[in-house]
Amino acid sequence: MLRPMLVGRLLQALELHGGEQVLEIGTGSGYVSACLARLGGQVQTIELHPEVAELARENLQGIAGGSPVRVVTGTAWSSTKRSATTSSC
Repeated sequence: MLRPMLVGRLLQALELHGGEQVLEIGTGSGYVSACLARLGGQVQTIELHPEVAELARENLQGIAGGSPVRVVTGTAWSSTKRSATTSSC
């Protein structure tokens, strides 16, 4: 997990203005996904491990400010072949 200060710098460096589509590889807890969604991005995040993806879905329920966060279980290569669970947060 990244330190919050590092996440802040990462988000500033992206210079998001709202409305962007963001692909995140490695969902983890969903913290960065939630931050990206709060900045107005439509976020698709890919997590390799099903149990970690489920944890992220649970964490994202109700905290990402109304922007949709789509959590996909799989690899970046196989994500288009698998069904995804969508969390609207």
